[in-house]
Amino acid sequence: MPSRASNILRRGDLVVVRAPDEILATLDSRGTLDGLPFMPEMIDHCGRSYRVLRRVEKACVEGDPKLERRFVPRDVVLLEMARCSGDAHGGCKSACTILWKEQWLRRCDPQEATVEIKSVERERLLQRLQTRREHDQYFCQSTELKNATQPFPWKVKAWFPVIAAREVASGDRTLSEILSLAFAWSWRQWHKRARDPVRGRLKRTPSESLGLMPGERVRVKPLEEILATLDHKGRNRGLSISYAMTTQCGVEFEVDQRVDRMIIEASGRLREISDTVTLAGNDCSCWYILGGCPRGNRNYWREIWLERVEPGTPPQ
Repeated sequence: MPSRASNILRRGDLVVVRAPDEILATLDSRGTLDGLPFMPEMIDHCGRSYRVLRRVEKACVEGDPKLERRFVPRDVVLLEMARCSGDAHGGCKSACTILWKEQWLRRCDPQEATVEIKSVERERLLQRLQTRREHDQYFCQSTELKNATQPFPWKVKAWFPVIAAREVASGDRTLSEILSLAFAWSWRQWHKRARDPVRGRLKRTPSESLGLMPGERVRVKPLEEILATLDHKGRNRGLSISYAMTTQCGVEFEVDQRVDRMIIEASGRLREISDTVTLAGNDCSCWYILGGCPRGNRNYWREIWLERVEPGTPPQ
């Protein structure tokens, strides 16, 4: 079994995902390590090398009263790679960022070739991995994030200097970035009190289908038009829009992908949705979270909040 001792991986380090048999030796009967599942979508990365994007000190967990929780031990990193495809989880299109335990990785040299993985090893690992809790509840890193993390012993804000110091030491952020984050958070707290939340007045909210496809250019509609599609909770057919998203009104984006189904993190159930897309380079900024969240979840946009930009139109 790979050593439990932390590799203390830093941003930019080159690592290779260990072979399936090595990863299998770290997992319990549910296919998890410290509560964090190794998912079938991760097997294809075995034997391949990637750069460490950053360490993960804390994460937002949907459904938890305190929202932010920490990883114990502190041995989770993000890699510069594609997001979860959802292929083994009913075709979920949430496109979550994949979390990696350091025990699943090892350092490598730039000249090291990609390791060929034997099919028998893949099958042995796949048989251990769990994808459902119940027949209608899925099991993945997103749904198990609460079990893989622990609450902070006291208020999360009190941990900011500690986490900030660790992020500077690991190369994830510079001191100037930390100061900018603290200033931005302070301004947003004042701004939050100064403005009303994003809310509408409808009891039954409308829908609109633009049939948007990946690569098309769109523009976020003016705030007044978006408010006209929302109920008193700031939702359109159950999907909420955050204040941070409304700050993008008038901004043009490229459609990343259509979202027709997604696993609800709190319940584990797969939900069918319609007329919804994600936009390239538009992720959740954790607007009111001090220090942000490394998960970088996608923002989900109803097509009724967007308007198509005709080809050949100069970008704004």
